[in-house]
Amino acid sequence: MTAISSEKEKARPRARRLAAGGIFLLIFGITLGVLLTKSIRPRMSEQDNITGDFLTGTPGGIGDSAGMAGMEMGASTRRDSSSLLSEGRAAFERQEWPKAIDSFKRALAIDPNHPEAHTYMGLILAQGGDADGALMAFDQALSSNPDFPLALWGKGMVLYRAKEDFSGASDTLEKLVDTMPPSEERKEIQKTIAEIAQLGKGRPETSQKAKTAPAQILRIQGIVSIDPKLEANVDGQAVLFIIARSANSPSGPPLAVRRVDRPVFPFSYSLGPEHVMVPGVPFTAKVVVSARLDKDRDPTTREAGNLSGEYKKNPVEIGSERVDIIVDQVVRQ
Repeated sequence: MTAISSEKEKARPRARRLAAGGIFLLIFGITLGVLLTKSIRPRMSEQDNITGDFLTGTPGGIGDSAGMAGMEMGASTRRDSSSLLSEGRAAFERQEWPKAIDSFKRALAIDPNHPEAHTYMGLILAQGGDADGALMAFDQALSSNPDFPLALWGKGMVLYRAKEDFSGASDTLEKLVDTMPPSEERKEIQKTIAEIAQLGKGRPETSQKAKTAPAQILRIQGIVSIDPKLEANVDGQAVLFIIARSANSPSGPPLAVRRVDRPVFPFSYSLGPEHVMVPGVPFTAKVVVSARLDKDRDPTTREAGNLSGEYKKNPVEIGSERVDIIVDQVVRQ
């Protein structure tokens, strides 16, 4: 992982206090520091998991959470899930966010309740500045494993740094401390809890407000359907891509993309911040929404025979509903 630049340190003086405690998570430019770094070890082979130690719960720590979550799966499915998680962790460490997102989403398609996959999605959402989405992902992980260390750590730090919910952050990190064996990492988290307590003494109203305020994530929702004249052209193996581009650059790169394998039409969709292609770019303002049925399943190519369509009332505001798309065009070369 890259080190935090001196410029960022100057721009975020409060981050110095957190780094001084031996643990830091900078929202709107996240860098996982001491604790996560200590939980990452070199890969000995392509099949080896790169993370271990207490926080991730993988080999080298208190147990293999991926293995526990997949006990009821078949051997082949467990191998697929483990491989996808390993790929996701490796991409995460290299800060290759789209690859990491794809791997963790595929792992969640196999096991929708996998705590580690949800946790890393939460860390990536935090990287993109979506604190509410990150908290939802951490809570999803904790609903499957209430003591999952990395989810507790991520949630505590997002509550602290992004929400300034000092009470909620302390409660979460204290629960993490209760599950940890004596160690230097445990001492560092205890220091951070003490620091949060000091910062929160004069902020009771803010903390309570942050604790009780509901998360609001704006999405685009609608239905994708096929023009009856083109129903015979639909390839059952094609992938549906639902695409949002900035209204200021409708022919430019996508702002957000959702991929759906083997969709059944009419297909109800929701497009949100978790589908943003470039972490750090906000899912806001007006966008142009379209859909494409892609035969070769590759979003970067454009071949003849694909089917496409656009919302007829483009552009639309993020948060709009009933953004219904009719796929009514055949792509020509």
